[in-house]
Amino acid sequence: MTQPSAYALLAATTYADIRERVENQAPMPTSLGFCGVSPHRPIVGAPLCALQTTGQKKPLRMLLVLIAAFHLAACSKTVQWEEEVELSSGEILWVKRTDSFKRTSEPGNPLQSAWWPTRRALEFTWHGQRYEFDTDTTSIMMLYEVEVSKSMAIVAWTKKCAKPGYGEFRRANGDWHLQPTVSAAIVGKPRNLMGFYSAVPGQIPARATIKFKRDSHFELPQKGGEETHLQESRVANNCSGGK
Repeated sequence: MTQPSAYALLAATTYADIRERVENQAPMPTSLGFCGVSPHRPIVGAPLCALQTTGQKKPLRMLLVLIAAFHLAACSKTVQWEEEVELSSGEILWVKRTDSFKRTSEPGNPLQSAWWPTRRALEFTWHGQRYEFDTDTTSIMMLYEVEVSKSMAIVAWTKKCAKPGYGEFRRANGDWHLQPTVSAAIVGKPRNLMGFYSAVPGQIPARATIKFKRDSHFELPQKGGEETHLQESRVANNCSGGK
């Protein structure tokens, strides 16, 4: 059986678990390779056991702080890229996108973890106006122009509705406002923002062109099965509140 790495051992043993064992003077979990059980990774177990047996509380507390910092750094990451977006008018925008991820364990298997998106953010400039938008629902479908107010609107998933679904957000007075209903004119319109996400380096290029998005076929089930158009059945109803 392959010996788990030092990083896997640290990830599998939480800061709270180590602290509880130290305070209760309980032995470290030898099944995880502590106390020098693993000759291939002595750096993982030896310092903890040495500090535990010698009673050097202060250095041990410092080590616990370092382990806690390791967990914070190792359990989150961001992925950024610039995306080429075509508006319904044919105008082209470059949108800076940022996806935030958190590493979480799979149910029933704490040693097996995966990256899951927690937030998505957009930044772009249109007609001299700078726009920023972020959401924790992670599903943003499109940008489109509002001719009457000469501003931009965003279609993104929202739960602040009697019927959750894709809602319409318009910017006014420096903030985004969720509209009660989605404009009928955009129902059926094609997606122009990529729904695909990945924490794997290189899967999304630094500049994601329209051609890249088209050739990637993200609508296929094996590519994530993103929705290609705003379907009426997926539109939110009776919405209220801000972003």
